[in-house]
Amino acid sequence: MKFGKLETFKNGWVVGNFKNCLFNSKDNDIGVLYPKEGEVSDNHFHKEHTEYNIILDGTAVVNNKTLYKGDIFIYEPFDKSEVKFLSNTILLVIKNPSTKNDKHYEKSN
Repeated sequence: MKFGKLETFKNGWVVGNFKNCLFNSKDNDIGVLYPKEGEVSDNHFHKEHTEYNIILDGTAVVNNKTLYKGDIFIYEPFDKSEVKFLSNTILLVIKNPSTKNDKHYEKSN
């Protein structure tokens, strides 16, 4: 048997194709994230993976819809991340497939 602490993993990411994880996977990245009240997403999008988000605790507004504990929101490729956290939140995030350098921003004119 082994023991550990979530805080020892970089930004809450515990499974994926990177160092310091519970186990390595090229299929999925899995993280437990703790966004704070008032935190706003940076309006990025992904080209290669789908991102599954489960609110374990807290409240967020996602694309103008208020979501609560137990709600799920899914970003498919090219969906823009538009999230504002209305309270301290615990978020389970699963990315499929595991991809590196797949965070993109719209170019300004």
